[in-house]
Amino acid sequence: MDERLNEVARTGTIDELYRMIREDPSLLEPADELQFIDTPLHIAAQVGNTHFVLEMMRLKPSLSRKLNPDGFSPIHLAVESNNDNLVIRMINIDRNLVRVQGKEYCTPLHCVAKKGNVKLVVEFLLACPESILDVNVRNETALHMAVLHNKIHTVKVLLEWSKLLDSEFLLGWTDEQGNTILHIAASTNDIQMIKMLIPMVDMDAVNLGGKRALDIFQAETLTLLQKDKKLKIIHWLFRKRSHYNATLYCDTNNNCSVAESLKRGFPWYKRWILANHRHMSQVNKDGILVVAVLIATTAYQAIVALPTVFDNKLIASASHYYFLVFQFFNTAAFVASMSLIYILLPPGISYMLQLIIPIVVCFFVGIYLTNLQTGLYMFSLILFIWQLLRFGRLDRNGRRERHFLLKHCTSFRKELEKKGYKYQL
Repeated sequence: MDERLNEVARTGTIDELYRMIREDPSLLEPADELQFIDTPLHIAAQVGNTHFVLEMMRLKPSLSRKLNPDGFSPIHLAVESNNDNLVIRMINIDRNLVRVQGKEYCTPLHCVAKKGNVKLVVEFLLACPESILDVNVRNETALHMAVLHNKIHTVKVLLEWSKLLDSEFLLGWTDEQGNTILHIAASTNDIQMIKMLIPMVDMDAVNLGGKRALDIFQAETLTLLQKDKKLKIIHWLFRKRSHYNATLYCDTNNNCSVAESLKRGFPWYKRWILANHRHMSQVNKDGILVVAVLIATTAYQAIVALPTVFDNKLIASASHYYFLVFQFFNTAAFVASMSLIYILLPPGISYMLQLIIPIVVCFFVGIYLTNLQTGLYMFSLILFIWQLLRFGRLDRNGRRERHFLLKHCTSFRKELEKKGYKYQL
């Protein structure tokens, strides 16, 4: 490799690069022929010459995946040099750089998880969601690396991401020694990490040595912790599992980052909305919409044309037990079906004003005309408004979060769509 070219890479002079190319059009060919070499792209990435790196990636894309004699690609070197902006620019050009395997099969995601760089972890996951599945030579995922190096904020982000994309099987993923992330946390004596992982990971899982996480913890802490503190943690390990108590979620209306949202965790009802929309195919949505319309039609017809079993005298008094039961469940069915219709319709206030509100007004006018007691009428009205606001707010937030997070996951969606899942953004 021409030493002058390496010097140009260190200085980042693009004009000088093109002057040398004019003199020798095959200037970059030797770097592409050798299997392991420090290319100008490696040098520029290590020193942080962003524009030069991007220019080289355009001129010779194959160099982006070339490993140097130390087993690192240009993006690995940029990560190790803490050039975050350069790394982001590189994955914007080629998102698959996130999955380039270097020394010991380590990907850039392994590296940023090890360093605890939450910003880059989120950028990598958004650019290439499937990278969370990559393992190194020891069969460790990025989650294993974060736990091993006590990067608790990175672990929180990776855990939330795995839940959002239904990759929770990673919580039970074992390395080459059969260790889960809880085994690793126990071996590092990270008490805070252990407390966080206990409700999520199988505590009875044993590694290839036949040891549980508790066995490893007892061995590691025998001489490091006071007896009372040790017993407190052991109590945590044997404690009945509870749900993961994530802190309050930061709403997307606020100016908080995706990293903060993932670290804090999504409430259960927002996960439920995301999961239901993500797993439901368009055919199933259409079918449910048809059923909801039929139920709403039946409930509406029951109000307009009351069953003949209720004569005018009973309706006028509105005190007959059977009539009240009929009216209550009929109203509940109408409210539930109209709420479901509103959720399944495309987002927008126009659909509610044009389709939902008119029929709802007619329904409650029909209730009023049957001379029902004011209490039942007001209860029905309040029930409907509460349901509409509740489902409307949850669905609006759920759709916004789903669209923001999953619009970056094209290839991940394609892989799951092959298994029958459909994503409707």
